[in-house]
Formats: sequence, structure tokens, C-alpha cells
Amino acid sequence: MNVIAFRYNLPKKVGHRPLWAALAFACGLLLLFASHRPAAAGADHYTLTIVKQAWQSNGLDPPPGPWSFDFTCTSTYTYACTPLTLTNVAPSHTFHSITQYNNTVTITETVPTGWTAAVSCRNQSNVEIASGTNSITLTSAIVGYGDQITCTFSNIADPPPSAPDIFMSTTVPGTTADGLPFGSEDIIKWDGSAWSMWFDGSAAGLAPVGKWKHNINAF
Repeated sequence: MNVIAFRYNLPKKVGHRPLWAALAFACGLLLLFASHRPAAAGADHYTLTIVKQAWQSNGLDPPPGPWSFDFTCTSTYTYACTPLTLTNVAPSHTFHSITQYNNTVTITETVPTGWTAAVSCRNQSNVEIASGTNSITLTSAIVGYGDQITCTFSNIADPPPSAPDIFMSTTVPGTTADGLPFGSEDIIKWDGSAWSMWFDGSAAGLAPVGKWKHNINAF
């Protein structure tokens, strides 16, 4: 609060009012004037750091190549924050003077296709004050004067789509690489990780040899 001092010479009497009444009136004017002055710079703010993390689908390893994610930042006071882009080279950004009093700040990540996002905001005591998916809102109800807030946006790459199942039959018997025996009357299936017997011709009464030799074609 900025207070401007000035000199005011009081008469011994103002009309029929005693000196103390005039003095009280002058002090009241001074306090009223001071209460309408803007707060001193830095007296009503907090710092906000946005941190970006990106992981492969296992949630442990960083992506092998470069990445970047875009963010929007809106505030009751429009000058408080601006849109930004965080990358693997510059994965964080700090806003040093976010107004605290009666202010609402919302940070939203534009999540690209193929990623799943989550965000957590903590104060200088490492206490979580807010969380969400790709957006977070901070208000004066949860952020105090001089707080140091860190909001970490973590993105995990969606797992690659599974390969379609492959069905196969052969004209001669054999054994798969993972040890599954099959005959020409069988249909085996590959699910992307292992072979299995999808149709057992022998169990269905199909003979692999002799006059009634059967050869099944996969579909």
C-alpha cells in the first residue's frame, strides 16, 4: 500500500467543533485516500512453473525423438500469463508475477492424438493443491500470497495397436518356432506373440493320411 504524506494545518476551532473532531475528520480522509491506492508491486502475487514430461507407453522411458506440446493460459487479469510451447529442449516455464487476489488462472494442454495426459499442481511444501487430465484451474482459495506453485503435465504415449490375428494351415505337418506341433488337417493361429491351435483337425476326426486324407485351408 502506498501512502502519500501531506501537511494539513488545523485551526484551533472549525466552526463550533472542537479541535479533536477536526483532527479525526482529517485522519479519516487520509485513510480513505490511502485505501484506494494500488498495492505496492510484488505485494500480491505468486510464481507458477509449468513442467512438461513425456513418456513412452511403458510410462518409464522418454520418447526416442524430439517432442513439443502447446498450452493456453488464461487469467482474470489478462497480463498474468500467456500461451506457451514446451519441448524436450525447454520442458518448463515460470510465470513470476501471477496476481493472487481474486484471480482465476486456467492452464490447458492441447493433447495430440496418441497421448494420454495428466496434471498435478503442488505448492512449495510439496502438497498437492489441484489435479486433472489436461487442464487445471488455480484460484485465490487454494493459492496464497508468495506461494511457489509447480504444475507438472505428464503425457504417456498410447500403446501401438495390436496386430491382427493370423490363421495358417500347411500341406505338410510341422512344428512352430515356439513348439506347437500341427498337421495338414489343422489350422493354427498367431496372435502377435505366440502360436496356438485354432482348429484341431485330428480331434474333429479328419485323417492326415490314408484314403481319407484331409487338407484344410485356412481362411
